[in-house]
Amino acid sequence: MGQQQVVQLVLKGADGALGVSPGQATDFTVVSFDPETCCAVFSFRQTGNETRTIVLDCRCICGIICVPERNGGAPTAL
Repeated sequence: MGQQQVVQLVLKGADGALGVSPGQATDFTVVSFDPETCCAVFSFRQTGNETRTIVLDCRCICGIICVPERNGGAPTAL
């Protein structure tokens, strides 16, 4: 995937990408992954550009959507 990959996550049982705000998919940056514990760490920007961290069990993730860069720079919100 490359460095600082930005993704959207689809969790098991969900009908769309995970969103921390209702009705809107969130772009997450991959921070780390531990294959032994299946622990995946992601960061995301919340309203006001505050960076937050979310830790997920990778066994709960059923889909990962790679978000392409836009305008020659960092990805923008969808």
